[in-house]
Amino acid sequence: MTLEIPPSHSPNLHLLSQISNTYEWLERHIEDTDLGNQIVQHHAEALFLNVDDPEKMDWVWRCADQLYFNITDSPASGYWGVCQFLLPFRGLLRLAGVAEVVMPAAPDRQISSTEEKLHQATLMRNAFNEMRHEGKLTDVVFVTDDYEEYPAHRVVLAAGGEHFQDLFLGGWEESNDTVNGQIHVPDCSANSLEWILGESTIVSWKFVFG
Repeated sequence: MTLEIPPSHSPNLHLLSQISNTYEWLERHIEDTDLGNQIVQHHAEALFLNVDDPEKMDWVWRCADQLYFNITDSPASGYWGVCQFLLPFRGLLRLAGVAEVVMPAAPDRQISSTEEKLHQATLMRNAFNEMRHEGKLTDVVFVTDDYEEYPAHRVVLAAGGEHFQDLFLGGWEESNDTVNGQIHVPDCSANSLEWILGESTIVSWKFVFG
């Protein structure tokens, strides 16, 4: 039923009830293998009513590929956080391919030693690297001379050193073209670029780019 809803039907309470009932039924049957395979096949279709209060707000439909748990909306990158109306259907959303962004938990005690601080930084780096390798929430792509492409997070890189701050926030020609764009990195091997992007959350890279 939901496949026929967006965008041909006008919002109304009767339709909202049907949508809720459909989501609830699907949530109860997520263990059904055949049904699960069908849901996965439609991961790129806008099947999910992603609003906090559908009775008071304009209806917005998103596909599973656009949705993430535990993030704020990022329209420039094409990613949106799961809103309140959809939260009761976590199992259905996960089955459809909605990913969950899980950051390292904040320590429950004050970090006093350099070793502990480095450990926390490493956990943060690993979390961002995993998301980068999976292409989650990335918003810029670096390209080497041999046309290898490396997606990355601009905000993470900007926090890692002045070079990236100037690149993404300053007056460089590329500054206005970096959102979801490509940046050519000359004279930099694929291994070197991967190393730079992988370590950027804990080290300043000013010395790498001069």
